[in-house]
Amino acid sequence: MTGIPARDPLSIVRMFGLYGQFLLFFIAHRSTLSTLGWDDIDTDKAEFLKANIAEQTRVLVFEVPSLIGAPSCPHLPPSPAFSSPFCSGP
Repeated sequence: MTGIPARDPLSIVRMFGLYGQFLLFFIAHRSTLSTLGWDDIDTDKAEFLKANIAEQTRVLVFEVPSLIGAPSCPHLPPSPAFSSPFCSGP
């Protein structure tokens, strides 16, 4: 997907970083929910998490490497803007 072999240390480190985006929801479940002001993760919140983490992953995998001079990755088309009832920002 990135043009870098799967067993390359760079690919492995990037995979660990991406995996960590979800890890907090399993390791520190209660404190994560508390920080978000949530009692649980219902269907709408799960979709919110999936969409935002997918967008963050897309940026990390396909855009950041070219910005920092790392081996380039093919770019995906821009993703649609995502808004959420769970965010107070724009």
